Amino acid sequence: MTWVEAGSEPGKATRRAGGLKAVREGVWRVDVELPRVEGGARRRLSHTVSGSREDAERALEELVLQVRTEGAERPRSRRSGGATRAARPRSSGGITSLGPDRWLVGVEGEPDPVSGSRRRHTKVVQGSREEAEVALARLKVSVDGGRRRQRPGPGR
Repeated sequence: MTWVEAGSEPGKATRRAGGLKAVREGVWRVDVELPRVEGGARRRLSHTVSGSREDAERALEELVLQVRTEGAERPRSRRSGGATRAARPRSSGGITSLGPDRWLVGVEGEPDPVSGSRRRHTKVVQGSREEAEVALARLKVSVDGGRRRQRPGPGR
């Protein structure tokens, strides 16, 4: 892998700004390290480039320049369309997309008293994601009164 060195201050180690790696004949992976958000993990931005090594090196220079001028903003995810949603706390249920305007909402109930096996309560909801969130809240209340169930752990 070939790396482009970022400028650094005297007395500080240089950090790698970006890299270039041949994936296969005529295809290159170009990646750049993004500035860290305070307390955050290392992040990288990658692109796949088709063409010669010179094309890949030019794409790397453009990517390094883009990151330096735009800062730490990471491009929006293609999968989610850029939507960001806060993570739901553990043991609070889940929502799964089944298709356009169709959602499966589920919540963990108390274990079966005889066998001890887990019981999962689910419901299919027609409508928007927000309607599914409301249905999940109602399902949680109907299953356990809205309390978060204690997960069995060591010594419990």
